[in-house]
Amino acid sequence: MGGNIFINAGRLDAAQYHQLVQRLVTDFKRKQPKLSIEAITAYSEKESFGDLDFLVTGISKEELEMYVAGQTDYFGVSHNGPVVSYAYKLSDFEIEASHEAFQVDFIFVEPEEFEFAKNYFAYNDLGNLIGQTAAGLGLKFGHKGLYYKYIEDTQLLGEILITRNFYEALEFLGYDYIRYLNQEFKTLEDVFTFAASSKYFSTWNYQLENRNHVGRIRDKKRSTYTKFLEWMKDKVLPDNPPDKEKGIILSSKLYPHIAIEFVQLTLDRQLADRAKQLFNGQNVALRTGLQGKELGQVMQLIKNQYPTQKEFHKAIVNMSPEKIGEMIDAVVAKYKAEV
Repeated sequence: MGGNIFINAGRLDAAQYHQLVQRLVTDFKRKQPKLSIEAITAYSEKESFGDLDFLVTGISKEELEMYVAGQTDYFGVSHNGPVVSYAYKLSDFEIEASHEAFQVDFIFVEPEEFEFAKNYFAYNDLGNLIGQTAAGLGLKFGHKGLYYKYIEDTQLLGEILITRNFYEALEFLGYDYIRYLNQEFKTLEDVFTFAASSKYFSTWNYQLENRNHVGRIRDKKRSTYTKFLEWMKDKVLPDNPPDKEKGIILSSKLYPHIAIEFVQLTLDRQLADRAKQLFNGQNVALRTGLQGKELGQVMQLIKNQYPTQKEFHKAIVNMSPEKIGEMIDAVVAKYKAEV
């Protein structure tokens, strides 16, 4: 999960890996009962591992570091957002290898996300592959749940949670969740076959040239993703372009709260547009003569008078042009006096 970070860390065979998992899980649960920790499940015939991914919740990163220090004289630590990685000293666990360390990643999630994340991260890159089918429907399938992405003119305006029930999310995306529960994922072939089993599956969603810049750069570096692209080449699979409206139509029918939140986001966007017509950089510059950094600072000071962006927008649309001008003048006067 954290990538290969430590130069002195290498791979472990399956037996060594599972030995380390058992030792660490037993030790953590004995020392910290409030901790929820689970090793991310891999496909069963995976022969070797480059790192160990733990999903954790219930403790802070500071508490984790204290416990890890009690387990091993680790060689290094790396922080990357919600992921904390350690180079565990293998000799502390009586594991013989040609290298002295093994990378262990701890992925921090909120308690309400734990069950969904546990399944999302399982079986190598299956969650990411399912996510591209979701993207074709205008949805986001990630470790926090299944969301509708409210996008207008390529700008993400908000996300609406559809469900944090993993099996419900699978069914919504056209997968057979019973098959997921009963299938034994032994190899990457099993992972790929399931990823392509949705009634909404389309190879179009996976081709790198059809991905956005961030997704393209990220996934072309992922070996499992590139293997999946190769796997699809000799298969007869649907290649339909995405239908970004399908997700909101389907979710609104099944989940009444989706339609309500969708309407609210639409109203919020309309409110923001009206406020922008009345208060924008061009108008403020014309009134004050400010440009560049000073203009940006004054506009931010005005917005900071309100607790939220929505409250600011409401205030602006309820003001007369004269009142907006007076507010701008007052803030500019104060700004110049303090500079």
